[in-house]
Amino acid sequence: VVEDFGLENSKFSDDFRIRHASRGIVFDPKTNKVAVVVKTKIKEYKLPGGGKEEDENPEETFYREILEETGCKVKITKKMGTTTEERSNIDQKQFSDIFIAELVEDTGELHPTKKEQDEGLTIEWVDLDKAIELVKKSFNNVIGDDEDVYVAHFVIERDLRILEAYKNEA
Repeated sequence: VVEDFGLENSKFSDDFRIRHASRGIVFDPKTNKVAVVVKTKIKEYKLPGGGKEEDENPEETFYREILEETGCKVKITKKMGTTTEERSNIDQKQFSDIFIAELVEDTGELHPTKKEQDEGLTIEWVDLDKAIELVKKSFNNVIGDDEDVYVAHFVIERDLRILEAYKNEA
């Protein structure tokens, strides 16, 4: 269990926030490559995915987030499981449904949020070992204010574990 990456833990307040998200591995069976989201301006590599909107179920969230961040239409082939992150220093618990999906169509049109645009969001298709290497390296390279780096460390650690679990299943 990773607890705040060596930082002093804060206690959750009585009104801590819960966030639900969906994310995972998008695999192109034609090239044997996986999609990695790159935030070039903050030096972060991560898997595609993001937060649930209002009445979405986890699968709907996954499909929407993948299309927004990668420009790809995909088909879910497997649900790997659910992760829980206890981000005590920002008073948030996050639950992420993790999926494996195959590329169906690359539209070539990303639809990042304003924040993602500001962070320089792009997509790279790399082999699995390269994806693991890029995500792992970004843990020590990611930049931003203290809170942004704190959250990025959770994202990177989670995504690294997802990629390694996927590799071990293959």
